[in-house]
Amino acid sequence: MNGSYAIGGLTLSAAYLVSDSTAPGARRAAHTVLGAAYDLGPHRWMAELNRRDLRNSPNDAQAMAVGYDYRLSKRTTLYGRLLRLNNQGTAANTLALAPVTAGSGDDVRALALGIRHNF
Repeated sequence: MNGSYAIGGLTLSAAYLVSDSTAPGARRAAHTVLGAAYDLGPHRWMAELNRRDLRNSPNDAQAMAVGYDYRLSKRTTLYGRLLRLNNQGTAANTLALAPVTAGSGDDVRALALGIRHNF
């Protein structure tokens, strides 16, 4: 289930997802996501919180992200993102391709800077 609400340059969003598996040892997980984005001229600021709650387990995770876009033109944008993933217990969730040792509970941080051009 998800939804968003926009007023002026501000967009608020929320989502809730439950994933379940019949695989042996798999647990049901609930994912809650809250986000916001604010557009002002060529600028766009974004923030998102994500929580993964693994049923009957201490191996939950929370992720936080902030971002900024600057539109150079209709087709070209500079962007920056800062992300942090907090694994609890022995969780080994990851961001993109960042390596996390299985069962370590290590946290992950990522910084992304770039330019996007739509052809």
